[in-house]
Amino acid sequence: MEIDRWTKEFDQYIKLQEENIRKGVLELSRRHTVSVLNAIEKQINRKLYEKELEIENMNQKNNELGDRINQVAKDAQTWHYRAKYNESIANVLKSNIQQLLEQGTSRAREGSGESEVDDASFMHEPSGTCQCFWKSSSDKSPAKMQRL
Repeated sequence: MEIDRWTKEFDQYIKLQEENIRKGVLELSRRHTVSVLNAIEKQINRKLYEKELEIENMNQKNNELGDRINQVAKDAQTWHYRAKYNESIANVLKSNIQQLLEQGTSRAREGSGESEVDDASFMHEPSGTCQCFWKSSSDKSPAKMQRL
């Protein structure tokens, strides 16, 4: 009986030790899992921060490109208007030259019969006037045309 009692006590002690070891292993496992999860969380947070910086940089570049596109569009519109304006000035000058040529032709027909149109030379001045010089005419003063 004494042996039975010792055996029971020994079995009870072994069970208690098994339970303590099992609890210790579970606690170690839990700590390890928490440690691994914390390390993973740090890596994820670091990558998220890097991605947020990338997104910020992309947004900034996107805004800069948008501003540049707007500026280029404004410049293109300005050049378009400038070209249209220059085209209209060229048309006015052509019209004025045509009128002068017609006036010169009619004067030449009325005059000596020589054509002064072939002898005419035109000079465009920066002020916007156009001077017409008649080489064969007795009147050597230039005729001026104003920009319309």
